[in-house]
Amino acid sequence: MKKVEKRDFLLELGMEEIPAGHFGAACEWLKESFISFIQASRLGYEDLLVSGTPRRFFIRATQVPMAQTDLRLERSGPALRISYNEDGELTPAALGFLKKNSASPSDIYIQKTDKGDVIAVSIRQKGKSFSQLLQPWLEELLPKFPFPKKMIWKNRELAFSRPLRWICLLFGDEPLPLQVYGINSGTVTFGNRYLGLERPLQVPSVDAYLPILKENSVIADREERLALIQKGLEAAALEEDHQVAPDERLAQTVCDLVEYPSAVVSSFDERFLRLPEKIIISTISQNQKYFCVKDASNKLASQFVFISNGDVAKAEIIRKGNEKVVNARLEDALWYFEEDTRQPLESYLPALEDVVFHAKLGTLADKVRRITALCEWMCSQLNLPDRLAQKILRTAQLAKADLVTSMLGEKEFTKLQGYIGKQYALVSEEDEEVAEGIWEHYAPRGSNDALPQSLTGAVVAVADKLDTICGMIGVGLMPTGSADPFALRRLALGLCQILLERGWELSLQELVAKSFAILSDKLTMEEGAEAKSLAFIRQRVEWL
Repeated sequence: MKKVEKRDFLLELGMEEIPAGHFGAACEWLKESFISFIQASRLGYEDLLVSGTPRRFFIRATQVPMAQTDLRLERSGPALRISYNEDGELTPAALGFLKKNSASPSDIYIQKTDKGDVIAVSIRQKGKSFSQLLQPWLEELLPKFPFPKKMIWKNRELAFSRPLRWICLLFGDEPLPLQVYGINSGTVTFGNRYLGLERPLQVPSVDAYLPILKENSVIADREERLALIQKGLEAAALEEDHQVAPDERLAQTVCDLVEYPSAVVSSFDERFLRLPEKIIISTISQNQKYFCVKDASNKLASQFVFISNGDVAKAEIIRKGNEKVVNARLEDALWYFEEDTRQPLESYLPALEDVVFHAKLGTLADKVRRITALCEWMCSQLNLPDRLAQKILRTAQLAKADLVTSMLGEKEFTKLQGYIGKQYALVSEEDEEVAEGIWEHYAPRGSNDALPQSLTGAVVAVADKLDTICGMIGVGLMPTGSADPFALRRLALGLCQILLERGWELSLQELVAKSFAILSDKLTMEEGAEAKSLAFIRQRVEWL
């Protein structure tokens, strides 16, 4: 058998910068798709690297066969007795069989089967070349990229996360000329955006691809890029006894935002350290995607580190620009904080009357009244001392007050609901247990989040979650399939986790019944909703 020649293969899909959240799953899917294509095509490879940057995905595979190996196929035909006539000549049935399989009479041999002898042929199916197989795979691949959101750009037949700009395609040292969705493949790639958009780079071979990009400020291999980010953070020139706060998730995100990372140390005005810590972290890490710095006592410092994707020679200009942005954001946050805390947290309660929780369930003020009533009943059932019960009721009354403050109302720090309430409660000289309960009553916020540690937080969390679950199901908004817009499954799971962890002697049936009694006092609930709510919550218990 003739030995099939093998070559290295490169495919690069160049595009406008895709969002960081679009990269990871798409890159992994591309790898799986290529492996499936190779296996289905009866090909192979020696080493495989699938990676990319915000502006490109690439596949580099070594020692890929130039073509499939030929196949020897055995085809069975009609019975021997009807394949020849009395003169020994082939009958129409036999001739039709030969024609169908592009065979000649000399290819015929006799095959013995359980049903008797039949004529058969052994035919050779020539393998397709790699380039013949690649075109249909690419045409099928591009529309199926699993981006969270797609849009139609220049070519109306292709929806993609961002516009597809170029395709670099090499097999060994030779180009593979293909056209896919109006884009002609070539041997050209592009370096970092800051070097200019009209600077095409010729790629003479697969081996030259990564070095050429590196020379033009692109670290195309994501793992190498992530290692550079970690190294840069560790080597950052910080003040003595200061260090970058570890944040692996942020490092992963930033890696998918840059092509040529370099760590730059910056700082903000120290007067902003008066702000509660999470407000600063939210501004720096969540909004700007920068890394916070902590001092020897593990408190936030006024320094931060950002990962630049620009010209290293212009790092000072970039630093000043980033400092300007951070200082402006923190200035806004400080103004919100100072304005909000001019009055006690309690003073915001009347404003809850103007905020609709749900059209069929009333305002946030209505919800607070229901939560408070449910907490009062729970305190009675648990035989809690009056002093502790009063703290729990106070927590319930103030739990939603921060939602109408400027800090949250301006939509800039919405993820800090509860935390803002806690900080404002402390400024308002509320009891520390009340303040902690305001923060904790949202817990657990996700599958990996801790449960409320304080009793005030635990009781109010159960009441809040139960009111939402029973209320939503009561007005006909039971989750269906994957649709759960009010996150009722997560709320029910958190509710069950708290009840089991606390070990309270509370009847789930009585809890649901009490919630519906409170809801039904002023609202109309659907028939059978109470039983549905109880079954819905019990199902979560079974899954724990």
